[in-house]
Amino acid sequence: MTKQGKKTELLLATRALYPYVSLGLFQAGALAVLALAPLAYMREVYGPVLNARSNETLLVVTLLLVFLVSIYGLIDWSRSRALYAASMRLDELLSQRVFNAVFRGNLLGHPLSKNALSDFQGIKQFLAAPAMSALLDAPFATLFLVLTFLIHPLIGALAFAGALLAFIVAYLTEREVRGSMQAAFKAATESRDELATIAKNAQAIQAMGMTANIWGRWQRQHESFLEEQSYASAKQSLGQSASKVVMLLQGSIVLGVGTFLFLIGILPLESAVMLIIAKLLGGLAMKPLLQLISSWKLVVSARDQFARLDAFLQEVPEKQASMSLPVPCGQLSVSQLTVRPPRAKYPTLRDVSFQLKAGSLLAVIGPSGSGKSTLAKALVGLWQPLAGSVRLDGVEISKWDKEELGPFLGYLPQDIELFEGTIGENIARFGNANPQDLSLALQRAGLQDVVSENLEGLDTPIGQEGQRLSGGQKQRVGLARAIYGCPRLVILDEPNANLDEAGDLQLSTTLQQLKQEGCTVVVISHKKSILKVSDLLLVLDQGAPKLFGPTTAVLEKMRESIKALGPQTPKEQPAAVRSDVLQAGPPLSAPAGGAL
Repeated sequence: MTKQGKKTELLLATRALYPYVSLGLFQAGALAVLALAPLAYMREVYGPVLNARSNETLLVVTLLLVFLVSIYGLIDWSRSRALYAASMRLDELLSQRVFNAVFRGNLLGHPLSKNALSDFQGIKQFLAAPAMSALLDAPFATLFLVLTFLIHPLIGALAFAGALLAFIVAYLTEREVRGSMQAAFKAATESRDELATIAKNAQAIQAMGMTANIWGRWQRQHESFLEEQSYASAKQSLGQSASKVVMLLQGSIVLGVGTFLFLIGILPLESAVMLIIAKLLGGLAMKPLLQLISSWKLVVSARDQFARLDAFLQEVPEKQASMSLPVPCGQLSVSQLTVRPPRAKYPTLRDVSFQLKAGSLLAVIGPSGSGKSTLAKALVGLWQPLAGSVRLDGVEISKWDKEELGPFLGYLPQDIELFEGTIGENIARFGNANPQDLSLALQRAGLQDVVSENLEGLDTPIGQEGQRLSGGQKQRVGLARAIYGCPRLVILDEPNANLDEAGDLQLSTTLQQLKQEGCTVVVISHKKSILKVSDLLLVLDQGAPKLFGPTTAVLEKMRESIKALGPQTPKEQPAAVRSDVLQAGPPLSAPAGGAL
């Protein structure tokens, strides 16, 4: 429940499971009644059958027992299918919602997004697990306790005391290990994330002889997980063992007390068989509890998974459907844009404003850490502004339906993100590929030779994250994907970082072609060649704009500023002047506080 008393999204989804769970509960009641069949058979065999010495009666009660036990098995199978159906129903209701939330959560840097899918899978698995059946059986254990009371109140009291003691031991054990289990889960997550990072950078680690140091770092994290897990496991094992001892003793104590009552004459001789039945009833009462205790770790894990997923879905609500808009023209307007990356304390981009007409090209330069990549992410709507706005054709970029806008927007991030599949699939964004659009994208990205050199052509697999491609080839594939189709807005973050001179020349030609087709382009680059084809130039430094305007005018302003500073050594030059701003070109910058 939320603080306002409203049911959360996950709790509301579980309402659809009530018919399945209700059926399972009804079946649990039927199973509890049918479980008495062997006891009734025992009572009949050691009573009327033996007294009457009737083979016919024995045959009838035996056939009846076989029939009832067969019904028991059929109902038990039916219940397992009902609970599995509940699991599938939950998947049908929430799988897409959880996937979308994880996707958005990763963009926002939400810490729970890493485990949300595994938590969802854990909840579904629990619904169809034996532990769930044991939970449904638990309420009907009281039926067996009531029957032991009917045999004799003292026997019933002992059976109830055994069940209560086992429950208390289980509860205290769970409370004791809860903190350690949560700490172990956190440590396991950190250890797994660190291992994934190590695997991703295995080549650099191996080449620079860092294996031993990295292993030691990971081992310390892993040992923290093992320590917490060991403590929790030891406490849990102790509690389980104590509960099992209580349950094993319960049956024997019930039998022993019943025998004592028989010896002192409280129970009649003909009730001797009832002592055995009382012992068996006590065992039936303890059976679901024993199953729960044996699988208590799964029960606790499912509870924690439910709590984490519930909190995650509340903190990453479903995005409201955006209104359908016409095909964009590419007019981009940025006003007083201030952006703080997810989970960061301070903005990395402040007060950026500019306007681009359709078919214009803006080059963005600045030293490392000046906010260039932050600007790129904001322009495509990945990061939401802390203040200000980004508008495409007069509409805030966040208001556009991403599925509708996607074909008209191209984005190449600084860290190129390719997916396991073929070259063609990656370029066509894993949609229905248009041969003409593919051919044009290959030509403009300079990928014809790469494709023609492989026998499989566009069907050439690139491996996970494009590991079968060189750095330059990955960059070309990423560029081809960004310009595939008929984009109206293309944002390129360091598109020529891994390109040779020929590739750089091809990129300039491609950018000119995009401009001629009316596509608006924003290019972030350290290379001077981009300036030859750019219409406008934006200079960023320390997250703030320093200069903006027509490229030639901005360059002239920067040269005048450099002359005014006089001769300086590289170390004395401002950060934006040095070679990390523009490669293969004269130092260009503006003094702090330069006019926009």
